[in-house]
Amino acid sequence: MAAEAAVFDDRSLGSGGLIGSDIERATAIARRLVGAYGLGKAPVFYASVEEVAGKTLPAGLDDEVTEIVRSQYERVLAMLAHQRDRLLALAGDAAAHGLVRIEREVRGNAA
Repeated sequence: MAAEAAVFDDRSLGSGGLIGSDIERATAIARRLVGAYGLGKAPVFYASVEEVAGKTLPAGLDDEVTEIVRSQYERVLAMLAHQRDRLLALAGDAAAHGLVRIEREVRGNAA
């Protein structure tokens, strides 16, 4: 979703309106972090991972989920907008070759 916004200055329904979409998956992860794993602002266990998926969270936890997804979307959008040329090159490689290979530079010496 953020890549679409960085490149096209807009978002499509496919990145957010469906089960399995980027935003649905991000929201599900944030719900588990806050409601099941106790990794929100307060170390709270509300329900198991399976239960969190089907339950309505209390307002405070739901607000925290929304804030996590919003802040991470903005963080990624800023990174991708800053690296827009590299993002377009990567997308071009993916379209031309059907895959993307990312090589990482190793810094420092391994002990």
